[in-house]
Amino acid sequence: MDPKIVIRNETRNDVCAITEVTIAAFNTLEISNHTSSTSSQKWMAE
Repeated sequence: MDPKIVIRNETRNDVCAITEVTIAAFNTLEISNHTSSTSSQKWMAE
């Protein structure tokens, strides 16, 4: 099996998926202040 991996730059269309994954990844951490999704949205807006 030889999977082909494609890495590309994110686009504005990716913001929703990135936000959902980020929230899921950090949501249960006790040290999380739940601002990671806001940070990713600000980053994508630049």
